[in-house]
Amino acid sequence: STPPWTCNSCKQSSESLGARRFRCDYCQYSLCEHCHGRSLQGSLTVKRPGSSGVFVVLHKVSLTATLQDVKRLLAREVRRPEILEHGKLAICSAGSYSAVQDSDLVARVRPGDSLILLNAELEHSDRDEVPDNEYVQAEKRQLKPGSAGFGSAAKEKAAAPKAATEDESSTLEVEIRSLQLGHVQNVKVPKNATMRQVKEALAEFVGRPEVMEGKLLRRNQEGGYSSFKDDEALGGRKQFHFMGADITPATGSPADPTVRRIVARKAKAAAKKALTAVAPVEEEDAAPKEDELVQVTVAHATSTRSKPVEVFVMSNVCIKDVKEALAEQLKMPEVLARGKFVQRRGAASFAAVRDQEALGERRALLFMGTERSEE
Repeated sequence: STPPWTCNSCKQSSESLGARRFRCDYCQYSLCEHCHGRSLQGSLTVKRPGSSGVFVVLHKVSLTATLQDVKRLLAREVRRPEILEHGKLAICSAGSYSAVQDSDLVARVRPGDSLILLNAELEHSDRDEVPDNEYVQAEKRQLKPGSAGFGSAAKEKAAAPKAATEDESSTLEVEIRSLQLGHVQNVKVPKNATMRQVKEALAEFVGRPEVMEGKLLRRNQEGGYSSFKDDEALGGRKQFHFMGADITPATGSPADPTVRRIVARKAKAAAKKALTAVAPVEEEDAAPKEDELVQVTVAHATSTRSKPVEVFVMSNVCIKDVKEALAEQLKMPEVLARGKFVQRRGAASFAAVRDQEALGERRALLFMGTERSEE
Protein backbone atom coordinates (compact mmCIF):
# COMPACT_ATOMS: atom_id res chain seq x y z
CA SER A 1 0.00 0.00 0.00
CA THR A 2 1.05 3.61 -0.59
CA PRO A 3 2.53 5.27 2.51
CA PRO A 4 0.71 8.35 3.89
CA TRP A 5 1.54 11.62 2.16
CA THR A 6 0.60 15.31 2.42
CA CYS A 7 -0.43 17.68 -0.36
CA ASN A 8 2.19 20.45 -0.53
CA SER A 9 -0.49 22.93 -1.62
CA CYS A 10 -3.53 22.50 0.69
CA LYS A 11 -1.60 20.67 3.50
CA GLN A 12 -4.27 17.95 3.71
CA SER A 13 -3.17 14.39 4.49
CA SER A 14 -3.86 11.46 2.17
CA GLU A 15 -6.08 9.88 4.87
CA SER A 16 -8.49 12.84 4.78
CA LEU A 17 -8.20 13.48 1.05
CA GLY A 18 -8.81 10.04 -0.38
CA ALA A 19 -7.71 11.43 -3.74
CA ARG A 20 -5.15 10.61 -6.43
CA ARG A 21 -1.60 11.80 -5.94
CA PHE A 22 0.34 13.84 -8.50
CA ARG A 23 4.04 13.91 -7.64
CA CYS A 24 7.27 15.33 -9.05
CA ASP A 25 10.13 13.21 -7.66
CA TYR A 26 12.74 15.69 -8.89
CA CYS A 27 11.07 18.59 -7.01
CA GLN A 28 9.96 16.40 -4.09
CA TYR A 29 6.52 18.02 -4.47
CA SER A 30 3.07 16.37 -4.22
CA LEU A 31 -0.40 17.63 -5.16
CA CYS A 32 -3.79 16.11 -4.51
CA GLU A 33 -6.24 15.69 -7.39
CA HIS A 34 -8.17 18.79 -6.31
CA CYS A 35 -5.15 21.14 -6.24
CA HIS A 36 -3.66 19.67 -9.40
CA GLY A 37 -6.82 20.56 -11.32
CA ARG A 38 -7.00 24.17 -10.15
CA SER A 39 -5.86 27.12 -12.26
CA LEU A 40 -2.40 28.43 -11.39
CA GLN A 41 -3.74 32.00 -11.17
CA GLY A 42 -7.07 33.57 -10.30
CA SER A 43 -8.94 36.16 -8.28
CA LEU A 44 -8.86 36.08 -4.49
CA THR A 45 -11.45 37.82 -2.30
CA VAL A 46 -10.46 38.99 1.18
CA LYS A 47 -13.23 39.96 3.61
CA ARG A 48 -13.64 41.40 7.08
CA PRO A 49 -15.30 39.20 9.74
CA GLY A 50 -19.05 39.40 10.28
CA SER A 51 -21.55 40.97 7.90
CA SER A 52 -19.87 44.36 7.34
CA GLY A 53 -19.93 43.86 3.56
CA VAL A 54 -16.34 45.11 3.27
CA PHE A 55 -14.16 43.08 0.89
CA VAL A 56 -11.32 43.49 -1.60
CA VAL A 57 -10.76 41.44 -4.74
CA LEU A 58 -7.13 40.74 -5.69
CA HIS A 59 -6.52 39.68 -9.29
CA LYS A 60 -4.01 37.27 -10.84
CA VAL A 61 -2.95 35.74 -7.53
CA SER A 62 -0.85 32.61 -7.95
CA LEU A 63 -1.82 29.46 -6.05
CA THR A 64 1.86 29.11 -5.14
CA ALA A 65 2.02 32.61 -3.59
CA THR A 66 2.23 32.78 0.20
CA LEU A 67 -0.33 34.47 2.43
CA GLN A 68 2.39 36.99 3.30
CA ASP A 69 2.45 37.86 -0.41
CA VAL A 70 -1.33 38.31 -0.20
CA LYS A 71 -0.95 40.74 2.71
CA ARG A 72 1.62 42.72 0.72
CA LEU A 73 -0.74 42.95 -2.26
CA LEU A 74 -3.68 43.78 0.00
CA ALA A 75 -1.85 46.53 1.91
CA ARG A 76 -0.85 48.26 -1.30
CA GLU A 77 -4.27 47.80 -2.90
CA VAL A 78 -6.08 49.66 -0.09
CA ARG A 79 -3.06 51.85 0.79
CA ARG A 80 -2.83 50.64 4.41
CA PRO A 81 0.72 49.69 5.54
CA GLU A 82 -0.69 48.76 8.97
CA ILE A 83 -2.04 45.54 7.45
CA LEU A 84 1.56 44.31 7.25
CA GLU A 85 2.24 45.28 10.87
CA HIS A 86 -0.94 44.15 12.64
CA GLY A 87 -3.07 42.22 10.13
CA LYS A 88 -3.81 38.51 10.47
CA LEU A 89 -5.36 36.31 7.80
CA ALA A 90 -7.64 33.43 8.75
CA ILE A 91 -9.81 30.94 6.87
CA CYS A 92 -13.54 30.80 7.58
CA SER A 93 -15.16 27.49 6.61
CA ALA A 94 -18.82 26.83 7.42
CA GLY A 95 -18.75 29.55 10.10
CA SER A 96 -15.63 28.18 11.83
CA TYR A 97 -12.35 30.14 11.86
CA SER A 98 -8.93 28.53 11.38
CA ALA A 99 -5.58 30.22 11.90
CA VAL A 100 -3.04 30.17 9.09
CA GLN A 101 0.64 30.98 8.84
CA ASP A 102 2.05 33.74 6.63
CA SER A 103 4.17 31.06 4.96
CA ASP A 104 1.11 28.98 3.93
CA LEU A 105 0.26 28.91 0.23
CA VAL A 106 -2.83 30.51 -1.32
CA ALA A 107 -3.89 27.05 -2.48
CA ARG A 108 -4.78 26.24 1.13
CA VAL A 109 -7.88 28.42 0.66
CA ARG A 110 -10.28 25.86 -0.81
CA PRO A 111 -13.41 26.61 -2.86
CA GLY A 112 -16.24 27.57 -0.51
CA ASP A 113 -13.86 28.93 2.14
CA SER A 114 -13.51 32.65 2.90
CA LEU A 115 -10.20 34.42 3.52
CA ILE A 116 -10.70 36.85 6.41
CA LEU A 117 -8.56 39.81 7.50
CA LEU A 118 -8.45 40.41 11.26
CA ASN A 119 -6.73 43.00 13.48
CA ALA A 120 -6.61 45.65 10.72
CA GLU A 121 -8.98 47.77 8.64
CA LEU A 122 -9.81 46.76 5.07
CA GLU A 123 -11.51 49.92 3.79
CA HIS A 124 -9.57 51.89 1.17
CA SER A 125 -7.46 54.62 2.79
CA ASP A 126 -8.12 58.29 2.00
CA ARG A 127 -4.43 58.76 1.19
CA ASP A 128 -3.68 59.33 -2.50
CA GLU A 129 -0.19 57.86 -2.33
CA VAL A 130 1.83 55.88 0.21
CA PRO A 131 5.64 55.72 -0.10
CA ASP A 132 6.85 52.14 -0.56
CA ASN A 133 9.20 52.60 2.40
CA GLU A 134 6.16 52.78 4.72
CA TYR A 135 5.14 49.26 3.68
CA VAL A 136 8.69 47.98 4.16
CA GLN A 137 8.99 49.52 7.64
CA ALA A 138 5.51 48.30 8.68
CA GLU A 139 6.47 44.73 7.76
CA LYS A 140 9.67 45.03 9.78
CA ARG A 141 7.66 46.18 12.83
CA GLN A 142 5.48 43.07 12.73
CA LEU A 143 5.68 41.36 16.12
CA LYS A 144 6.42 37.65 16.06
CA PRO A 145 6.79 35.17 18.96
CA GLY A 146 10.35 35.37 20.23
CA SER A 147 10.89 38.98 19.16
CA ALA A 148 11.82 41.55 21.81
CA GLY A 149 8.53 43.46 21.69
CA PHE A 150 6.21 40.44 21.73
CA GLY A 151 4.14 40.43 24.93
CA SER A 152 5.49 43.77 26.18
CA ALA A 153 3.17 46.30 27.80
CA ALA A 154 0.63 47.40 25.22
CA LYS A 155 1.32 50.63 23.43
CA GLU A 156 -1.12 52.70 21.46
CA LYS A 157 -0.95 51.96 17.77
CA ALA A 158 0.31 54.81 15.70
CA ALA A 159 -2.44 56.12 13.51
CA ALA A 160 -1.79 56.16 9.79
CA PRO A 161 -0.93 59.65 8.55
CA LYS A 162 -3.84 61.45 6.98
CA ALA A 163 -4.57 64.87 5.68
CA ALA A 164 -5.63 67.54 8.16
CA THR A 165 -8.81 68.17 6.20
CA GLU A 166 -10.48 66.08 3.55
CA ASP A 167 -9.94 67.58 0.14
CA GLU A 168 -13.31 67.24 -1.53
CA SER A 169 -11.80 68.44 -4.82
CA SER A 170 -9.78 65.20 -5.04
CA THR A 171 -12.88 62.97 -5.25
CA LEU A 172 -15.72 62.67 -7.70
CA GLU A 173 -19.21 61.21 -7.28
CA VAL A 174 -20.22 59.04 -10.22
CA GLU A 175 -23.65 57.67 -11.14
CA ILE A 176 -23.82 54.04 -12.28
CA ARG A 177 -27.06 52.76 -13.85
CA SER A 178 -27.88 49.11 -14.52
CA LEU A 179 -28.44 48.72 -18.26
CA GLN A 180 -30.91 45.83 -17.82
CA LEU A 181 -32.92 46.87 -14.73
CA GLY A 182 -32.33 50.60 -14.40
CA HIS A 183 -31.09 50.49 -10.76
CA VAL A 184 -28.86 53.45 -9.91
CA GLN A 185 -25.98 53.64 -7.43
CA ASN A 186 -23.79 56.67 -6.65
CA VAL A 187 -20.24 56.14 -5.40
CA LYS A 188 -17.33 58.44 -4.60
CA VAL A 189 -13.96 57.69 -6.16
CA PRO A 190 -10.65 59.58 -6.54
CA LYS A 191 -10.53 61.79 -9.62
CA ASN A 192 -7.48 59.87 -10.81
CA ALA A 193 -9.22 56.49 -10.41
CA THR A 194 -9.19 53.79 -13.08
CA MET A 195 -12.30 51.96 -14.26
CA ARG A 196 -11.25 48.97 -12.19
CA GLN A 197 -11.20 51.16 -9.07
CA VAL A 198 -14.68 52.45 -9.94
CA LYS A 199 -15.92 48.85 -10.09
CA GLU A 200 -14.18 48.06 -6.80
CA ALA A 201 -15.90 51.03 -5.14
CA LEU A 202 -19.26 49.88 -6.52
CA ALA A 203 -18.68 46.25 -5.49
CA GLU A 204 -17.74 47.31 -1.94
CA PHE A 205 -20.70 49.71 -1.70
CA VAL A 206 -23.34 47.16 -2.74
CA GLY A 207 -21.57 44.18 -1.09
CA ARG A 208 -21.33 42.08 -4.26
CA PRO A 209 -17.88 40.73 -5.30
CA GLU A 210 -19.34 39.54 -8.62
CA VAL A 211 -19.57 43.21 -9.74
CA MET A 212 -15.85 42.95 -10.58
CA GLU A 213 -16.79 40.60 -13.45
CA GLY A 214 -19.23 43.16 -14.96
CA LYS A 215 -18.61 45.93 -17.49
CA LEU A 216 -18.82 49.72 -17.30
CA LEU A 217 -20.35 51.09 -20.49
CA ARG A 218 -20.53 54.34 -22.48
CA ARG A 219 -23.15 55.25 -25.09
CA ASN A 220 -21.96 55.50 -28.67
CA GLN A 221 -23.06 58.09 -31.21
CA GLU A 222 -24.88 55.32 -33.07
CA GLY A 223 -27.05 54.70 -30.00
CA GLY A 224 -25.29 51.51 -28.88
CA TYR A 225 -22.83 50.88 -26.04
CA SER A 226 -19.14 50.00 -25.74
CA SER A 227 -17.26 48.86 -22.66
CA PHE A 228 -14.36 50.52 -20.86
CA LYS A 229 -11.11 48.66 -20.21
CA ASP A 230 -10.19 48.21 -16.52
CA ASP A 231 -7.00 50.26 -16.88
CA GLU A 232 -8.70 53.26 -18.53
CA ALA A 233 -8.68 56.49 -16.50
CA LEU A 234 -11.90 57.97 -15.13
CA GLY A 235 -11.14 61.21 -16.94
CA GLY A 236 -13.80 63.29 -15.21
CA ARG A 237 -16.71 61.10 -16.36
CA LYS A 238 -19.68 61.18 -13.98
CA GLN A 239 -22.20 58.80 -15.56
CA PHE A 240 -21.93 55.17 -16.62
CA HIS A 241 -24.14 52.27 -17.59
CA PHE A 242 -23.35 48.82 -16.21
CA MET A 243 -24.04 45.24 -17.27
CA GLY A 244 -22.99 41.75 -16.28
CA ALA A 245 -23.90 41.72 -12.57
CA ASP A 246 -26.62 42.73 -10.13
CA ILE A 247 -25.93 46.12 -8.48
CA THR A 248 -28.84 46.10 -6.03
CA PRO A 249 -27.57 46.35 -2.41
CA ALA A 250 -26.84 43.07 -0.62
CA THR A 251 -28.23 42.75 2.90
CA GLY A 252 -25.90 44.42 5.40
CA SER A 253 -23.88 46.25 2.73
CA PRO A 254 -23.12 50.00 3.01
CA ALA A 255 -25.75 50.60 0.30
CA ASP A 256 -28.45 48.64 2.14
CA PRO A 257 -31.24 51.16 2.93
CA THR A 258 -31.64 49.70 6.43
CA VAL A 259 -27.95 50.15 7.19
CA ARG A 260 -27.99 53.68 5.79
CA ARG A 261 -30.98 54.63 7.98
CA ILE A 262 -29.21 53.29 11.08
CA VAL A 263 -26.03 55.24 10.22
CA ALA A 264 -28.09 58.39 9.62
CA ARG A 265 -29.92 58.02 12.95
CA LYS A 266 -26.63 57.54 14.82
CA ALA A 267 -25.14 60.61 13.14
CA LYS A 268 -28.23 62.67 13.98
CA ALA A 269 -28.19 61.49 17.61
CA ALA A 270 -24.47 62.27 17.91
CA ALA A 271 -25.00 65.77 16.49
CA LYS A 272 -27.89 66.41 18.86
CA LYS A 273 -25.85 65.24 21.84
CA ALA A 274 -22.99 67.55 20.85
CA LEU A 275 -25.33 70.53 20.62
CA THR A 276 -26.98 69.89 24.02
CA ALA A 277 -23.78 69.20 25.96
CA VAL A 278 -23.45 71.61 28.89
CA ALA A 279 -19.68 71.45 29.14
CA PRO A 280 -17.16 70.44 26.49
CA VAL A 281 -15.76 66.94 26.89
CA GLU A 282 -12.16 66.11 26.07
CA GLU A 283 -12.16 65.48 22.34
CA GLU A 284 -11.38 61.97 21.21
CA ASP A 285 -9.14 61.29 18.27
CA ALA A 286 -11.63 58.90 16.73
CA ALA A 287 -15.07 57.42 17.31
CA PRO A 288 -15.15 54.24 19.46
CA LYS A 289 -14.55 51.16 17.36
CA GLU A 290 -17.32 48.60 17.16
CA ASP A 291 -16.73 45.23 18.79
CA GLU A 292 -15.31 42.75 16.28
CA LEU A 293 -13.67 39.36 16.03
CA VAL A 294 -9.89 39.50 16.52
CA GLN A 295 -7.05 36.97 16.45
CA VAL A 296 -4.74 36.80 19.46
CA THR A 297 -1.36 35.04 19.29
CA VAL A 298 -0.40 33.30 22.56
CA ALA A 299 3.23 32.25 23.03
CA HIS A 300 5.07 30.74 25.98
CA ALA A 301 6.90 33.36 28.01
CA THR A 302 10.22 31.51 28.37
CA SER A 303 10.22 28.44 26.11
CA THR A 304 10.97 28.81 22.40
CA ARG A 305 10.15 25.12 21.75
CA SER A 306 6.41 25.50 22.37
CA LYS A 307 4.48 26.49 19.28
CA PRO A 308 2.37 29.68 19.50
CA VAL A 309 -1.40 29.20 19.65
CA GLU A 310 -3.90 31.39 17.79
CA VAL A 311 -7.26 32.06 19.46
CA PHE A 312 -10.27 33.95 18.12
CA VAL A 313 -12.20 36.21 20.53
CA MET A 314 -14.25 39.39 20.40
CA SER A 315 -12.36 42.65 20.90
CA ASN A 316 -14.40 43.64 23.99
CA VAL A 317 -13.53 40.59 26.15
CA CYS A 318 -11.35 40.49 29.26
CA ILE A 319 -8.14 38.49 29.77
CA LYS A 320 -10.05 35.71 31.57
CA ASP A 321 -12.15 35.16 28.43
CA VAL A 322 -8.96 34.75 26.40
CA LYS A 323 -7.71 32.20 28.94
CA GLU A 324 -10.98 30.27 28.65
CA ALA A 325 -10.71 30.27 24.85
CA LEU A 326 -7.10 29.01 25.15
CA ALA A 327 -8.10 26.23 27.57
CA GLU A 328 -10.88 25.11 25.25
CA GLN A 329 -8.68 25.11 22.16
CA LEU A 330 -5.89 23.15 23.89
CA LYS A 331 -8.40 20.84 25.66
CA MET A 332 -6.55 21.62 28.91
CA PRO A 333 -8.79 22.66 31.85
CA GLU A 334 -5.67 23.19 33.97
CA VAL A 335 -4.92 26.32 31.94
CA LEU A 336 -7.69 28.04 33.91
CA ALA A 337 -6.43 26.84 37.29
CA ARG A 338 -2.66 27.19 36.99
CA GLY A 339 -1.98 29.26 33.90
CA LYS A 340 -1.49 33.00 33.78
CA PHE A 341 -0.79 35.66 31.21
CA VAL A 342 2.24 37.89 31.76
CA GLN A 343 3.82 40.86 30.05
CA ARG A 344 7.49 41.50 29.56
CA ARG A 345 9.11 44.02 31.93
CA GLY A 346 12.68 44.02 30.71
CA ALA A 347 15.04 41.42 29.28
CA ALA A 348 14.17 38.58 31.69
CA SER A 349 11.42 39.79 34.02
CA PHE A 350 7.64 39.56 33.74
CA ALA A 351 4.58 41.05 35.43
CA ALA A 352 1.26 39.23 35.72
CA VAL A 353 -1.73 40.39 33.67
CA ARG A 354 -4.90 40.28 35.79
CA ASP A 355 -7.84 38.21 34.59
CA GLN A 356 -10.25 41.14 34.94
CA GLU A 357 -8.20 43.44 32.69
CA ALA A 358 -9.72 44.25 29.29
CA LEU A 359 -8.01 42.73 26.26
CA GLY A 360 -7.98 46.20 24.69
CA GLU A 361 -5.50 46.56 21.82
CA ARG A 362 -3.42 43.52 22.84
CA ARG A 363 -3.06 40.99 20.02
CA ALA A 364 0.05 39.21 21.34
CA LEU A 365 0.13 37.61 24.81
CA LEU A 366 2.72 35.64 26.79
CA PHE A 367 1.62 32.66 28.90
CA MET A 368 3.15 30.43 31.59
CA GLY A 369 2.14 28.00 34.29
CA THR A 370 1.01 24.72 32.70
CA GLU A 371 2.91 21.50 32.02
CA ARG A 372 2.19 21.52 28.30
CA SER A 373 3.37 25.12 28.01
CA GLU A 374 6.56 24.16 29.81
CA GLU A 375 7.42 21.45 27.27
